Amino acid sequence: MDSYQNVQKQIAECDEQLQQHYQMMGSKADPEKLPPVERNKRAHGNVSAGFDLRDELYRTTGVDLTAIDGINVLTAQTVLAEVGSDMSRFATILVELQSFNDPLLPLRMAEYALLVAQIYQRFPALYVLYVGSERLSMASELVTPCLSCRFKIIDIRDWDAETLLQGKHPADAVLAILGSHSERPETIRRILQRIGKMNVEDRNPAFSKLLILAGMRNLAGEVQQEAKRMPIHYDIRDHEVFGPVIRQERAQALAEGEKAGRRQEAVSLLQRQMTARFGTLPTATTRRLAKLTLPELEDLAIRFVTAKNVNDLFRR
Repeated sequence: MDSYQNVQKQIAECDEQLQQHYQMMGSKADPEKLPPVERNKRAHGNVSAGFDLRDELYRTTGVDLTAIDGINVLTAQTVLAEVGSDMSRFATILVELQSFNDPLLPLRMAEYALLVAQIYQRFPALYVLYVGSERLSMASELVTPCLSCRFKIIDIRDWDAETLLQGKHPADAVLAILGSHSERPETIRRILQRIGKMNVEDRNPAFSKLLILAGMRNLAGEVQQEAKRMPIHYDIRDHEVFGPVIRQERAQALAEGEKAGRRQEAVSLLQRQMTARFGTLPTATTRRLAKLTLPELEDLAIRFVTAKNVNDLFRR
């Protein structure tokens, strides 16, 4: 117990010295402007009462590092200890993903730049990654009498698929379907080979993403055919986008098939009854029966009880 209390005392002393060190550092931003902290961004471990580490980090650096996914206050403090409090050395970059030629893109990028500047007090470098199926035809700047905004547009088709295929991350290989490749079937096979080496829980999401990206190039059918030749166990009905549509279409097909079966049975039964009662039916009558809907056949069956001849059946 004494050892535990001694350790807690030492931790408290370290926290106090740390707080004093932060107080000696200059201010670059007002902590009051920080948005509420997310639960998963809170510090882990002991932080002294009255000492908000996130506030101090923001005040001394002018940047909320905890806004980056995966970084909490203690991780941000480690970054501060390693690189110092001057974050202006690191460029602010905004990347926009664009899937079609939008003539209003320059205006939207200018709006983004102004919004980022308002929040972070500096303008970002602007990039657009174009993944559309049509040839790129968008302007890369907005020029007005009082404002200009320029950005770089990167067409993913200019990326070498081979470089993406050799990337360490499996997601790079999936993106290769959108890149530039000389042998498309070979590219698809190599992507599927990378996916096939994944564990089961990662394989299905990766294949789903591949199908979505392949659909942007009208290659989903080729991917499906190639997947059937490889040891990749994937049911298209599990796809988050295509699955519900396929299941709905299958249910509709089953319902329509069942309805068609009932109608055919009704035609066959009514034809036998009419033949037994009125003799051989004319060809025109059998053709007429074959065209009737299920409700019309049911109505005909009721009239059959009192009909004296075939003409009575069809007389309204």
